[in-house]
Amino acid sequence: MKKLTTALAAVTLFASATSAIAAPVCLDSLRIRNTSIPDAKHIVFHMTDGTTWSNELKNRCPGLRWNGFVYEPFAGRDVCENLQTVVTIWDNQPCMLGKFTKQAPAHA
Repeated sequence: MKKLTTALAAVTLFASATSAIAAPVCLDSLRIRNTSIPDAKHIVFHMTDGTTWSNELKNRCPGLRWNGFVYEPFAGRDVCENLQTVVTIWDNQPCMLGKFTKQAPAHA
């Protein structure tokens, strides 16, 4: 019984470690319809399929809201959380993307 308990504990620990290093959320840049910038800490990506993803930047990016931004897709054509930066157009300020969160659909 003790061996079974130890084995189950090891499996649980492995499962926890595996989920902790899950692949990042990436958006296909060809499916991004447009973006909006509600404040200096968030970018909202509106997709062609109607879904919406919010990204909370690692740090505030004051020039973002007024200047807009550009980005270079990561690994081909993806925009990935926690792996890349966007750069403000006017002052070239780099802003590191943080975690993506899928937004609930708006009710009609």
